[in-house]
Amino acid sequence: MKKWIAGLVALLVVSSGYFAYGKMTDDTYEGMSIVPENRNDLPLYKGLEPNRNSYTIKGDHWRDVYKFYLEELPEEGWVLENDDSALDDTDVENDWSGFRSIWIKDGFDGELNLTAYYDQHNDLTDVNFDKTRRHISTEWIGTNPETICIYEKVDDQECRDIEDEESIEEIVHLINSSMDWNDAIETREKKSLLEVGGLKVEVHYESDNEVYFRSHKGIKIMKPESEFFGHAKLSVE
Repeated sequence: MKKWIAGLVALLVVSSGYFAYGKMTDDTYEGMSIVPENRNDLPLYKGLEPNRNSYTIKGDHWRDVYKFYLEELPEEGWVLENDDSALDDTDVENDWSGFRSIWIKDGFDGELNLTAYYDQHNDLTDVNFDKTRRHISTEWIGTNPETICIYEKVDDQECRDIEDEESIEEIVHLINSSMDWNDAIETREKKSLLEVGGLKVEVHYESDNEVYFRSHKGIKIMKPESEFFGHAKLSVE
């Protein structure tokens, strides 16, 4: 009987240890939107270890990591779309340096955001792989109009004219640079209407949620930029 109990206890200990190991393995990649180990076109810099949201390696290696991926990713079909490699900031409270790059590839649904920075406080290089939606911004408005007519509500009969060149330029820029959106528009508390040249643009917004623009050219989405609301004189309260 004692041997049977001892065997059962040993089995439970082994099983619980295996469960804990499995849980640890599952949690290792918990916060990652893309895992290099699961792809054959995304090499992993030697020495990087996964840690939930990112990969880390002891010491200051961000420059070597940058050079590695600059050489290796094109060999795997990746195209560098944006590169902020000259980051070398020094801050008293948060001393760090690193790079930020965006890569695209035929057949890859989205963008690969690859970043690395050196955490001097912990003497670690942190590398992050993130898959995001491809940011495509179709130009809706060409030449800046002389005025922009804003209807506070879409069914208003009269509009408010904006004639300030700086405000017009900023509004046009924010509309043009907003990301094209192919999904349905989420419900927003407020909806205004802009007449920009001959284009009518609905503005769906509320508080600090994303802003949607809709016209016959499609739908765009924008972060709740305070500059837009300031220039358009729309209240988000």
